[in-house]
Amino acid sequence: MSVKRLVVSVLTAVVALFALAGVLVAVQAVAVHRSQQRLQTVWDPAALVSRQLLGDYVNQETGERGYLITGDPTFLQPYTDGLAAARTDTAKLAKLLVGSAIAELDAVRAAGGDWAAASAPELDARRDGDDARADRLVAAGAGKAAFDALRMRLEHLQASVDAARSSEQRTEANATAALAMTLFAAGALAVLAVLVLSVGAFRGIITPLAALGARLHLVSDGAVHSVITASGPTEIRELGRDAEAMRAHLVAQIDNAQRATEGLVQQAPVVVELRQALQPSPVPTSERGLQIAGEMVPAEGEIAGDWWDTIRHPDGRVTLLLADVSGHGPAAALLAVALKAVLRAGVRTGQNSAELLDRPARDVFTAQPAMFATAVIIEFDPTANQLHWANAGHPPPLLLTADGQVHQLDPTGPLINPVTSGTTRRTIAFGPGDSLLAYSDGLIESPDQHDVTLSEAALVQAVRGTTSAPQVVDVVLALLESHTGSHRHRDDITVVSAYRSPELQQPAPMAPPTAVVAQGWEPRRS
Repeated sequence: MSVKRLVVSVLTAVVALFALAGVLVAVQAVAVHRSQQRLQTVWDPAALVSRQLLGDYVNQETGERGYLITGDPTFLQPYTDGLAAARTDTAKLAKLLVGSAIAELDAVRAAGGDWAAASAPELDARRDGDDARADRLVAAGAGKAAFDALRMRLEHLQASVDAARSSEQRTEANATAALAMTLFAAGALAVLAVLVLSVGAFRGIITPLAALGARLHLVSDGAVHSVITASGPTEIRELGRDAEAMRAHLVAQIDNAQRATEGLVQQAPVVVELRQALQPSPVPTSERGLQIAGEMVPAEGEIAGDWWDTIRHPDGRVTLLLADVSGHGPAAALLAVALKAVLRAGVRTGQNSAELLDRPARDVFTAQPAMFATAVIIEFDPTANQLHWANAGHPPPLLLTADGQVHQLDPTGPLINPVTSGTTRRTIAFGPGDSLLAYSDGLIESPDQHDVTLSEAALVQAVRGTTSAPQVVDVVLALLESHTGSHRHRDDITVVSAYRSPELQQPAPMAPPTAVVAQGWEPRRS
């Protein structure tokens, strides 16, 4: 937009603001009128009639009690009058009430019927002259209990009507206040209109230039990844686009140089050995139909600090281990290798998973107190149709049952470092048709172009209906790529799934581990 068009736009905006103010005033005035009308025609009469209804029933009960005590038929006159009045007032309320108050009125009607049914035998016995039977029925207290219940329902009805009336009064007060504020704002807008017209063009030029200058200074101070944007007239926006194109070109050159350097480092022999040491063992298949599959995608240009592995026990149990060491690069990978060795050795020797995470695993970080890790150990017992888990500060794995329920395997202890302890072990059912999704925090912390991360709800929605562990992994990684729009990620990402087939399977040969791809991932096939 040119400077000339900017001035026209400012004038148009001022006129539009005046029009909007007029609309808002009209809307608020209508809201005040409607609220006042509802109070006068609905809630004020309803509050009065609901109290009259209570009096109607009290008159009935007074007449009934007087007749039961004295046997004098004249005492039934209040009962008869109250009965007729209650019917009239109930009909009035039925026309007035809306919302939850209708349900309360229906409850009063039902309670009134219950009281009539409970008190009828007492009245009939007295009318028949069977005083002894009437006295026994009164002493039994059924009529009194029914009336007490009716009275409680009447009090609830009054409370509901009073609450609705109070809410409407607040609505009226709020609408009146909003109307006053709108009128005040319209007046203030009229005062400011002249000022806006006089300085609009000036601000439309100086302010965008100042904002563009601030972004250029930010980039020149070293924040080269800060995007340069510009607003305002066409001339200023064209200048901003040119500056952004120059910044993007410089960033591309810097990234190319950094990737070349990282590529040289990553090809060193020690890095190759570390990567091989963090590869998962061949994935076992249980004779009870347990499938396990996984994929690990390292952070772009980094050695992964994530790893996962499985161990099959002679009795058919299978243990899944998943850990995430803080940081990236060789230092994190060395700690990851050491942690993997400790955890695998402990699981193979039958050590309790909670005790293993609580003591030996923490000893790995004694020499690196600033580092830490999260880990989860899940022991699948297909024979018992259950699993046991110990979770040291790791993102909770998701358990999707065959009947559609979702459970989180929440942390049972703090993350792993030399100064924390207190991990426990828990158990949950895991039967045919159930599936489990475990992952590192890199998955749910991967942002899209709007810096929105992947939610657990999205993961659950994506994997519902899957019928194998490899399919779960493929679906999750496809969801990740769709969410981020890239194969490149800031953090290591590990995805592991376990699935219990509804049909029993025979033992299968050991499957090879899933390959790790540094620049992306390929869908794993079953």
